[in-house]
Amino acid sequence: YAYLRDTYFPFDGRHPDEFLFRRPQYCTWMALGENQTREGVLAFAQSVLDAGMPAGELIIDDGWTDYVGQFDFAKSRFDDPKAMCARLRALGFRVAVWMTPYVSPDSPNFRALLKKDFLVKKEGECYLAHWWDGYSACIDFTNPGAREWVRGKIASLMTRYGIEGVKMDGGDPRLYENGLETYGEEGRTANGLAEAYGRVAAGFALSALRSTAKCGGLPVMQRIADRYHAWEDEKNGFDGIVKKSLVMSFTGYPYNCPDMIGGGQIGDIEEGVAEDEELNIRYMEAAVLLPSFQFSKVLWSEEGETKRVVLKMLAVRKKYSDYIAECVKHCAATGEPIIRTMLYQYNILPAETGQFLLGEEILVAPVVAKGAREKDVYLPEGKWRYEPTGEEYAGNRKITVPAPLDELPYFVQIKE
Repeated sequence: YAYLRDTYFPFDGRHPDEFLFRRPQYCTWMALGENQTREGVLAFAQSVLDAGMPAGELIIDDGWTDYVGQFDFAKSRFDDPKAMCARLRALGFRVAVWMTPYVSPDSPNFRALLKKDFLVKKEGECYLAHWWDGYSACIDFTNPGAREWVRGKIASLMTRYGIEGVKMDGGDPRLYENGLETYGEEGRTANGLAEAYGRVAAGFALSALRSTAKCGGLPVMQRIADRYHAWEDEKNGFDGIVKKSLVMSFTGYPYNCPDMIGGGQIGDIEEGVAEDEELNIRYMEAAVLLPSFQFSKVLWSEEGETKRVVLKMLAVRKKYSDYIAECVKHCAATGEPIIRTMLYQYNILPAETGQFLLGEEILVAPVVAKGAREKDVYLPEGKWRYEPTGEEYAGNRKITVPAPLDELPYFVQIKE
């Protein structure tokens, strides 16, 4: 890992804003869909506080503009975005907006970009990418002028409204083609185009990427791509979030975030998938001690088991927020991942799966199987305290601990 880090994704001491690790992220997507409005966003934010949860980063998702690539609020749905953002800041939130590297054809910004020759081309004509929102032109981020045009649009949002960050969606290599015509040679491959887009994110302290290439080591939050509301990793579901977070951590993307708690796949909405309360609860528990985590489903709307566990897990996160912040700083300075495998830390590969280390001192073993109420864990050398019960265990052995629905199995190393 050290060889790969130093050779391909060296760290330079920078990291995303500490706020992203101390506080939750809240995304309006699952609550509002494409019906983003001033009233809806403010109500979403207020519901967080009314439930006794902390303010955090608030991401206004797809639907805040009139068209893709507009970089401004739709006036018909956001009559006073400056006042809205001021209100959100007063409540303790920091605001980010959704964006993509695409722009709707025949829109004002499309015509402006076409005139400046800032769009990707194919055989001399404007190239249209087929993505989940339809067909759109692609901004050529290998072009310095195009990058400055986009940065200028984002800077304008910050100056006029108080926006502080961007959720950079899209840009997946699978949505481009190889051999397209771009300003820079690096854009002639789909991975090169994705990389050029991803590197823009490093210019904003509150930024997050969905997909990129060769941007390891940059001070950027990266969300695991959309997961379905399902248990099985084979169905792109919940059981994959810890695995994916660990893989990302050892390939240059340690500042990562699982998909929205409970899953954020648009197909679940379109198909009317029924909510599984146990899945939402276990998802919350598994996410809370990962580097960062994000809410979108309003899991706190009613009194009940889900809300109770959400508040309980937020208390766990708050308890270790200083420790996590130190892990982030250590990662930025050394490249050592925030979360780690047993193989990396102890050179062992136990049969017990799903467990990981947060830094060196906390071992987390979330329950990822429906109906399970106990958890098999392999404890490495030393002494460990099982936090849910306070019981202490000697290491170098396998143990089984109780894991009721409202508990996250995790241990803290006992220092001699």
